[in-house]
Amino acid sequence: MSSRTHIRNRFVLIGDIALIIVSVLGSFALRLDVSQLPFYFPAVLIMCAVALIVKIPTYY
Repeated sequence: MSSRTHIRNRFVLIGDIALIIVSVLGSFALRLDVSQLPFYFPAVLIMCAVALIVKIPTYY
């Protein structure tokens, strides 16, 4: 695999990680009222971790 392809794949991985986190945050924001978000922040962190652990190996 060439170095250029390896660097491009790294940027795709970083983008996937960012989009997974944004999608989890967005799903909580759509589901809950804005005033309730700080109360559910620990659940958001756990869900982000679970989503990253499951989705990253699935994608790659």
